Amino acid sequence: MGITSIIIDGYNVIGTIHKNLEKMREELIDDLCKYERVKGHDVTVVFDGYKSNFHQSWGQRGGIEVVYSGHGEDADTLIKRIIKAAKKRYIVITSDRDIAAFAWANNCVPVRAEVFVRKMKQVAGNCAAKPESLPDSVSFYDNIAYDYECDEDDRVLKSKKGNPRSLSKKDKIIKNALDKL
Repeated sequence: MGITSIIIDGYNVIGTIHKNLEKMREELIDDLCKYERVKGHDVTVVFDGYKSNFHQSWGQRGGIEVVYSGHGEDADTLIKRIIKAAKKRYIVITSDRDIAAFAWANNCVPVRAEVFVRKMKQVAGNCAAKPESLPDSVSFYDNIAYDYECDEDDRVLKSKKGNPRSLSKKDKIIKNALDKL
């Protein structure tokens, strides 16, 4: 089993409505460093820096890569550029539907920010929630993936034969990604 590469939409995870955004950003980075030490994943967190007059910046901190987008480029665009250029199979942590759709289109697996935060806290031992909080009988697609409008091909595929209780191919991919987290 190789190293899992995770790219995180930082402000999407912490939100942007805080009295002290810098403090929240630092707490997330600290939590990610602890998570990385336990799991050993290749973790990159991306924050918006487009409102500043700075150029894009990359840095290592406690085993994770911290990236700020440069002036005129938001984090979403930078995340897409990193995914496209790296040709890795990232687990993309975001609740942004546009980034999630881009991730699927580029052979990556999106996981909602709130699901990752819950998993991260479980790993760190800071959360009392049990791993079985998402039962196998519920579709992972409905709970974790993103509700895209299905096109005609999806409707045709859903009407074909098969066990209605088994996970779809997409659900299995998501479940596998969650198991790695």
